[in-house]
Amino acid sequence: MYLSHYHLTCKPFQISSDPKFLWLGEKHKEAFAILKYGILDNKGFLLLTGDVGTGKTTLINALVNSLESDVIVAIVPDPDLNILDFFNYIASAFGANRWFQSKGEFLQYFMGFLNTAYQNGKKVLLIIDEAQRLKHELLEEIRVLSNIEKQSTKLLNIFFVGQEEFNGLLWEDRNRALRQRITINSQVSALNPEEIHSYITHRLRVAGTKEMIFTPDAIQEIMKYSGGFPRMVNILCDHALLTGFVKEKRKIDQTIIQECVGDLRIPKYIPRIEKIDGEIPDSRMQPEDSRGRKEVDAPSEAEDRNKSSNQSVLKVLVILLFIVLGYYFYHSSTLRDQVRQQWNQFMNPHKQSLSVDTGIEQSRESGIGIPIPRPENDEIKENQTVAKPLPVLRDKVIIPFPHNSNTFSQQDHNELEKVTQILLQNPSLSVKISGYTDSLGPEDYNRALSLLRSEMVSDFLMESGVDTRQITTYGLGSAGPLGSNRSPEGRRLNRRVELEFAEKRE
Repeated sequence: MYLSHYHLTCKPFQISSDPKFLWLGEKHKEAFAILKYGILDNKGFLLLTGDVGTGKTTLINALVNSLESDVIVAIVPDPDLNILDFFNYIASAFGANRWFQSKGEFLQYFMGFLNTAYQNGKKVLLIIDEAQRLKHELLEEIRVLSNIEKQSTKLLNIFFVGQEEFNGLLWEDRNRALRQRITINSQVSALNPEEIHSYITHRLRVAGTKEMIFTPDAIQEIMKYSGGFPRMVNILCDHALLTGFVKEKRKIDQTIIQECVGDLRIPKYIPRIEKIDGEIPDSRMQPEDSRGRKEVDAPSEAEDRNKSSNQSVLKVLVILLFIVLGYYFYHSSTLRDQVRQQWNQFMNPHKQSLSVDTGIEQSRESGIGIPIPRPENDEIKENQTVAKPLPVLRDKVIIPFPHNSNTFSQQDHNELEKVTQILLQNPSLSVKISGYTDSLGPEDYNRALSLLRSEMVSDFLMESGVDTRQITTYGLGSAGPLGSNRSPEGRRLNRRVELEFAEKRE
């Protein structure tokens, strides 16, 4: 209707996903590259999340279209199925011409299919869209499918695509085993004003015009009411072009956008605010009565007596707390000394003390005194090799994580094996495992990623025989940086998991 008015060859803001209108901002390009790498490198489980209308489907279509013929792809658009229906659906999507009556029949077929694909040099990718609709029972069956391997190579890559609610499902304790297998986790967020401008300009150019039809103030209004979600941007822009055509205007300004907002009944976008654990409410806020006046009634005598009694109880509890803390710190310091001694023995079994009078050696990297066994004699043999101590930050062992990596290096394995031996030989010890990230990305994602990495360390210890009761894990996100997040080196230091020994609490 309005194409000739704006000199367009096609509608630029259709809601349906059209590959020719593909536009990738920096965030989309990064997610695209990471996910493609995960597929081509057989990383197993991949995850892409984003709010409604952020362009997940467009990104997935572009990703699938970019794959070579050696990747066999099947897509499940709605996984809200019972287990047998799900198995039959994916079998059909991969080309099976039969209906399976049992799980056993399907598994026999599917293992044969995957092995044949492997022998022919092909990769198999299963994409599950709308993953937030998955039920726990089906999630567990999907996890088991990923166990099909050949010569330590994953025969099936499973790609979850869903809204942010799927993260909540994954963080349920019963889905812990699946969560820890997700090797690549990417998130698509909303566009900022600059990206919206580039997005609109790109789609207009593909549709046949280089003229910027939308004024800067119109783009600000689009940002305000769309929240930066491409789907809502498309809806607003399409309606605005129609309104401008009716009004015989070639430029879309703020007034037209506001009129469209009224026609479409779109409320102003308000970002969701997630409640942070441990958040302390403002003590100055008090309830108001029906007349808008704050309640400031004087306390009764009974309330005064209760308050006095509560204060007395509180004083007693504070005294007891100080006694317990004193006892704890006295004994925990002894335990830390034992741990340091055993740790040094594991890391440097042939190393002798350079301070034979005190039995204390200063760590080269941290400057922290680490008790080590006194040598049998006070002389150090000439040309004796002194082993390099484990990198230690005060009382903490650090496991670094490269950017977008959820794997351990061989050095990390060696260090964690020594941590395992310490804990196995000292059942009275516990270890606090805290994950940290750099400040890039949303903080909710950073906390989730840091918890995932700390639980990877926890799983390593438990699989090596360490009692679960000796381990606590935390995901602290970008808190506690060791370096500046403005520099690559600082961000590298901040991506880590710290392990700290303490006395186990019964």
